Amino acid sequence: MIRSIMVIIINYKVCDQGRGCPCIAACPNDAWYWDEKNQRPAVNNSKCNDCGICTKVCPARVISGALDEEGVRKIKDEVDADDRKRELLFKERFNVEPEDQSIVVDASTFEDEVLKSKDIVIVDFWTPKFSARCKNNTMMYSSLLAKTNKKVVFKKVDILMNKDFCKKIGITTIPALVIYHKGKIIDYIATKIGLAEEDQIKERIAKALNSI
Repeated sequence: MIRSIMVIIINYKVCDQGRGCPCIAACPNDAWYWDEKNQRPAVNNSKCNDCGICTKVCPARVISGALDEEGVRKIKDEVDADDRKRELLFKERFNVEPEDQSIVVDASTFEDEVLKSKDIVIVDFWTPKFSARCKNNTMMYSSLLAKTNKKVVFKKVDILMNKDFCKKIGITTIPALVIYHKGKIIDYIATKIGLAEEDQIKERIAKALNSI
């Protein structure tokens, strides 16, 4: 019996992992590798056994697979129609260093930008020193708001650069998402956010935001 070859398609318009792509390290069949010529992650489809690991560890959700030509065409059409841009998609991500440093606050700006803000503010307490395992459990901030239509501003605090401050305000576990409104903590979510936790976290955030 001849096994069908899984064809993995990567949406390179969105992918930003570079040499640090978690799929390369996670693939048990060495199907994923770093393409030196094109300077991007790539897949040797002949080695893929459709284990699905890469689709789970990809923080951008940019990987799809198909077993026949019709499936491949469908995915490629979806990729072509995808109007997301990498720089926008990854500007605000849970648990990783932001491309837009303007969303980062520290001990000196926290009061003005978070506590005194008229907006609801969700603060991501994070560190660039997170392990690869933690970084794999990332998702867009906007997706966290899927179950609510509340307007929210996101900020990030690097706990390594603000150790004393974080200890002072009670941040003892990371990663952590803390919801603030008018200077008060509405909810404190101290957990990783992976595929298994997404729906639970969305429900919890929606409940907290809708109570305001």
